[in-house]
Amino acid sequence: MEGEQEQDSEKSAGAGDASNSENKLSKEDIVKLLGIKSNRIQLKFGDRKNKQSYVWEKFKEVIVDDVVTDFMECSNCYRILKCKAANGITTMKRHWEVSCSASAEKKQRKN
Repeated sequence: MEGEQEQDSEKSAGAGDASNSENKLSKEDIVKLLGIKSNRIQLKFGDRKNKQSYVWEKFKEVIVDDVVTDFMECSNCYRILKCKAANGITTMKRHWEVSCSASAEKKQRKN
């Protein structure tokens, strides 16, 4: 019974074939899959070969059905951010330096 409920939850979270998963999933779908600990989703630090900014060390790529999505997870507060190639660094950097609790704590210690 529990396995059936998990499958139903995964279906409602944009289940489909792997090639279309990235385009169909919303941020809410990603959060739902993470919440039920779906085996469809993986979080991993990206390959830093071509990534110059320190901020890539602070976020994990969200991979669904073996396809890298446009979503990243903050390794400190676990918030999911949508980061397309055009604005990814800016979005992640702004989150880390302004709104993430890690940077807020650092700022308080300085004052």
